[in-house]
Amino acid sequence: WTNKDRYISQECNDSLSGCTAASFNKTFTTEGKTGEITISDKVGNTNTCTVNKYIDKTKPTLGYKLTDDTAGANYTPGTWSKHGIYRDLYPADTGGSGVKEVQYNDGAGWYTESYLDHWWIGETNQTSKYRVIDNAGNISDELSFHYMIDWTPPTCVSSGGSSTATTNSV
Repeated sequence: WTNKDRYISQECNDSLSGCTAASFNKTFTTEGKTGEITISDKVGNTNTCTVNKYIDKTKPTLGYKLTDDTAGANYTPGTWSKHGIYRDLYPADTGGSGVKEVQYNDGAGWYTESYLDHWWIGETNQTSKYRVIDNAGNISDELSFHYMIDWTPPTCVSSGGSSTATTNSV
């Protein structure tokens, strides 16, 4: 697969009148697996040959769902939650080559993301980015989520007297 135009040469063979050319050339610019090149002999007979062009110029897409692990409600990135979050990613490629991989970046570079379905995210305050690459080398737009999850109760700090925690509420 490629995400660029593809130049293909089709050979011609005619043992009687002979071909009008030894090979027929065509540059394919549209997406798809196959294309057609018409060849001809010297008396006007033609044949249409199907060739494999494998062109995909469409960026893949990445859908997602983020849900609270307790209530099941949707989680909005960039807002605080006191519960873990389930993250589901839905990669898709409509250009024909298919999804090669999903990648994530937590600030240290791009890595292959193996966990697409119902991945649990615990206590954190970080941004993660995600993208899809298809088999033709097209790259999706990036998704960026700032996860803000805090289930740790605050601590009591005394300034001059003494204090004791009496209840912890999560």
